[in-house]
Amino acid sequence: MPDFEAKVATLKDNKEVAVCQLSGGIDTSTLLNFQSALYRLRRQGIKRLVLDMENISYVNSTGFSVLLKHAELFKKNAGELVVAKMHPKVQLVFDVLGLAPYIVLFASVEEAVAGITVDEALTAPTEEASSGN
Repeated sequence: MPDFEAKVATLKDNKEVAVCQLSGGIDTSTLLNFQSALYRLRRQGIKRLVLDMENISYVNSTGFSVLLKHAELFKKNAGELVVAKMHPKVQLVFDVLGLAPYIVLFASVEEAVAGITVDEALTAPTEEASSGN
């Protein structure tokens, strides 16, 4: 199984939004690295995260559990975690596990970034709303 790797880039105009390009596989030998990467991003102030999983060839059930846990943690902290370009074999297992209601999938990173930042704009309070008028 290939080693796990995570490369992160934040948006130039919004440092609370990041794209994390993952590669390799997520199994018992790489799970700690995957989980640590997600914790590190949240500690760095990332509120909205796009996981590019095109190059993730395998995810075991514990890996999906960690993914779901972190999606819930992002949401609990007024953020969001979404997935882009999930490898077809991985998506098959994702679908069988019934995770679609909990984690939003996008066909491309561009669509995911657009969707996650549009969602942010819709949920941000307006000046009028925050001034009490």
